[in-house]
Amino acid sequence: MTSRPPRQTTPDELPHDIITEEILPKLPPNSLLRFKLVCKKWRDLINHPDFIHAHLLHHSRSNRQLNVLFTNQGKLHSRTIKTCVSSSSSSSSSIEVARNPLPSNCFDLHKHREPIFWGSCNGLICLQTGDYELGLWNPCTGSYTALPYHPPIRAPASYGFGYDAETKDYKLVKIVSIINNTTDPQVQVWVFTLNSNSWRAISSYDDDNDDDDDCAVCTAVGAAPGKYINDDDRGVVYWVGEGLLDKLICFDIRDEVFSVLMLPNISSIITQEISGIEICDIDGCLALARELNCEAGMILHEVWLKKENWIKMYSVDASRSRYWIDIENIMPLGGIDIVEKKKNEKNEIKERRVERVIYMGKCGWRSCFSFHSRTKQFMRFPFPDASRYFAKYGSIITYVESLVSINPEKEP
Repeated sequence: MTSRPPRQTTPDELPHDIITEEILPKLPPNSLLRFKLVCKKWRDLINHPDFIHAHLLHHSRSNRQLNVLFTNQGKLHSRTIKTCVSSSSSSSSSIEVARNPLPSNCFDLHKHREPIFWGSCNGLICLQTGDYELGLWNPCTGSYTALPYHPPIRAPASYGFGYDAETKDYKLVKIVSIINNTTDPQVQVWVFTLNSNSWRAISSYDDDNDDDDDCAVCTAVGAAPGKYINDDDRGVVYWVGEGLLDKLICFDIRDEVFSVLMLPNISSIITQEISGIEICDIDGCLALARELNCEAGMILHEVWLKKENWIKMYSVDASRSRYWIDIENIMPLGGIDIVEKKKNEKNEIKERRVERVIYMGKCGWRSCFSFHSRTKQFMRFPFPDASRYFAKYGSIITYVESLVSINPEKEP
């Protein structure tokens, strides 16, 4: 007599806490948006701030993929750089790029000029869609709101976008540098807060800053958009200032004050000159990529992580790479983890986590590069639909998938 196969548990029989705490928070937003239509109970659950926060935490801490948003010929594209299990550390199949569909209610780019991305935080993108129009957009849910008009000053401006965990508020800082022929550049700073839906002026310095720090703030104008890093719930926006090679400009989102962060010292063993600096987010930490021109034509490419102190991740001779790897040709996007499987002496399959840093090619390269932290090798992989010159500041940004809403009261 044959035995019956074991009876499988149906979804209706799963414990409620397993569904709400172990399954749903791990799903992508587009699936959860569909599940809101299943029943009122699920809709209320997925719309609840506690669930949205748990979902955001899970996807923020996951380091298996990198979501990239970019523009190309007036169109918005989203791609997900994913990792998959690899049996060989040199296998190019360990990274793949997938098209990530944008919501059907995405705002119409034909009514705007090609947007400039000024920042990303908790899944929200701050972007500029016109000469003076700024907005916040969630590319996963399609939620969009235009920020209130701020009287323009006909001078260069730069922005930084972040989250104040203490007041649970999103803030956008605007830095304007006014230059005339008689005085040093005058810095004017405004802060927009989402809770108040309004702008207000703040001082560009505090009493603890010295004159050099105040002048450093001027260099953020005209530089790349600020990079938001959430360090122990204390959000900071960082800029690489124009012409600054020894420090970064910092803005504390909570206290709304500027400061500078000194970069790691250069080794004096050989003659070195810094030729370029880029910053990104790796494992939730500020990461610095810089290039040093050394003796005998060697180009040293190094990456540092800022934890309590600066920690060097790796340093390679870029001049010996099979690809022309330098700051002029690549920009770091972030880090992802790859799980490699390998048999040990006992023929047991063991898994190990290997981190790769992802770079975007510039100057006509329609591809990405990954750097294997263990083998110290660069690998090249294609990036679909990339424009020939799209990898410029403000035209590409990374983001985390989230359900964070800009207008919770308007959510269905």
